[in-house]
Amino acid sequence: MSVTASTLVSASATPSDPTDVWEPLALLRADWSQPVRVETSWMTAVDQADSGAEQRTALQTRPVTSTSYLVSALDATTLATSRAWQRRRLQARTLAPLWSDRSDLTSAADSGATTIYCDTTCRRLHVGARVGLVPRGAGMATPAYQIAVVAGVADDALTVAAPGISVAAPAGTLVVPLLEAEVVLEADAGLITTAVGRMTCEAQEPPGPWCMEPLQTAGDWTAEDHVVDGLPVLDLADAWAAGLAVDQARPGALHPAGMGTLARLTGRPAQRYSARIRCLTRAHAWTWLRRFHAARGRLQPMLALDPAGRLQPTAMTTTTLQVPARCSVHEWSERPLLYLRRTDGTADLRTITSVTRSP
Repeated sequence: MSVTASTLVSASATPSDPTDVWEPLALLRADWSQPVRVETSWMTAVDQADSGAEQRTALQTRPVTSTSYLVSALDATTLATSRAWQRRRLQARTLAPLWSDRSDLTSAADSGATTIYCDTTCRRLHVGARVGLVPRGAGMATPAYQIAVVAGVADDALTVAAPGISVAAPAGTLVVPLLEAEVVLEADAGLITTAVGRMTCEAQEPPGPWCMEPLQTAGDWTAEDHVVDGLPVLDLADAWAAGLAVDQARPGALHPAGMGTLARLTGRPAQRYSARIRCLTRAHAWTWLRRFHAARGRLQPMLALDPAGRLQPTAMTTTTLQVPARCSVHEWSERPLLYLRRTDGTADLRTITSVTRSP
């Protein structure tokens, strides 16, 4: 699978087709005083039966990537360029830099070079997609950039399509992936003075073959995952630094009945965890991204460990397990599976057939 880029129309021309991409007047640099936000979403249809069983259908084969970041214009030229970029967003699709995945040239590249050397690991760099080469030290709105189409990706280099790069690029030049951004209906900016302002650059891919590729094959779980019976076990231990939100819901509906209501309940109660994973390295973040892409969002099931339900066995045989009691016997019926992780790193998934409580 590769990216099929849309037709690129020069910034000095006017797009004629709705799928044309208008070359941006400048690549707006991110003001890193605020976080650069990147979102990846999959579209999945979920049909649920009265029993609580679900059938899930993928509605697209590629994720949709979006990004948003702050742009600070500190001079009149940058402010005018930024506002012109916004106006063009209302007229046609354009290219937007994915600053979270930028890299640097590790060696200089001559004009016409088809191989440029940079670190490509843990970055959204795909064959067929476009990248921008931006001079280091340029202003917040950089018109002096060049665009190349990726023809090959290695760990330490990119091969770009002929005729290669148009202008020689010194070592340290920024290499940033470019995503095709959908037309927007609104674009806001804040003016502080006649020459100073701020705006949020927001860009989202429209679904289609021009979208960036998945970072992982469907169902191909990462080496860091514990896979039991073909399902990955999702351990939210990385989320404790930012805390966890937990809610429980029962599938069903409440119907008016006279002066009261009649409950129609289906399935079993479900728990939902909301976690903010704090990653201190790019590789750690990529592990979570690949895991999400392998599951295709909500398409493929996972086994999630209850973060507050870990137990330390006090006795164990091949068929029985003794643990400290934390709740009534009845509550175990809501948890039919038990996940065992041994000290040697191996893991096993067991079905709970019966529960007894010692006095």
